[in-house]
Amino acid sequence: EFLQGDDKYTWVDPHCSPREVDNAATILAMFHQAVADIIPKGHRTEPKIIDLLPQISSNLNNYEPKLIPSEFDDCLVNNLPKILSNCLATLDALKIVDESDWPSIVIHCDFHPGNLKISAEEIVGLFDFDWSKIDLRCFDVALAGWYFFTSWRGELDGALRLAEFRTFLNTYQETFQDRAILKPMNDVELVQLPWLVSAANLYVLNWTIDDYSSKDVDPDEYLMYLQHSLNFIQWFELDGQNLISALTDPLQQK
Repeated sequence: EFLQGDDKYTWVDPHCSPREVDNAATILAMFHQAVADIIPKGHRTEPKIIDLLPQISSNLNNYEPKLIPSEFDDCLVNNLPKILSNCLATLDALKIVDESDWPSIVIHCDFHPGNLKISAEEIVGLFDFDWSKIDLRCFDVALAGWYFFTSWRGELDGALRLAEFRTFLNTYQETFQDRAILKPMNDVELVQLPWLVSAANLYVLNWTIDDYSSKDVDPDEYLMYLQHSLNFIQWFELDGQNLISALTDPLQQK
């Protein structure tokens, strides 16, 4: 409430205007530029996404339904093989890259429309930094893309709106013109971006399961979150290999 602007969206089913999408990409790039040379005195206990993926896989393997199981438990248990397969494929794709090929900085790690204040389609406030940590810059971009552009409705639930995501990426890259500390995403980051979007989905799925398991929450609400992530995995299995060209060809570094 200390920030001006309107709290227009949540992280569920946001549909930002083209101007809001463009401005959000600029804000994320400006944030990354602003924190690129920060060396924190401490660190978040949660590891980087590449090191977190094996933990997510372990958490899934050790999942125990609640004493009074719900549809959430049934859905998760029935789909564990599919989730674990996606987790393994994502980790295999990412771990072959030398981490020196992509920058690690302070990332927001929860950059979605619900954490932005908006006035006249301009982003005037960014908040909710409690998930921030040192991690791959391109993971922050991928997670933002998953939050902003994954559809939640009907048969399209779980599918990425690629044209909007592509616009977001173009603006993000262009914002780094003449910037000295941090450069636009490089070829390695762009090629691995689809797998980092898959990792982003698993990251949110892991939160969904942890929150459901540890808190007294509405099972129907969390079943919706679970099914959304499962629908993304299904979509990714069919269309994930087309993401590189769909998002980055002929997207150029600036």
